[in-house]
Amino acid sequence: MGNTWDLSTKAYGENKNSDEIARFNEDSMLVEFQTQRAVNVELQFEDMEKDMSNEAVLDVYLKTHSERC
Repeated sequence: MGNTWDLSTKAYGENKNSDEIARFNEDSMLVEFQTQRAVNVELQFEDMEKDMSNEAVLDVYLKTHSERC
């Protein structure tokens, strides 16, 4: 959170939605922007219950995406 709009699009690619709620990474990450700063980030998985309870899957996802910023 706190990334600027420009940093987010450089790190995660093209936004697939609006300027206020951006969709990145094949809709797996929703980012809410206010005054050009990310204020909320929501991760989505195909099988949310399974993937969120699998620490290995979550760790790989977070590591991969944190390296981009």
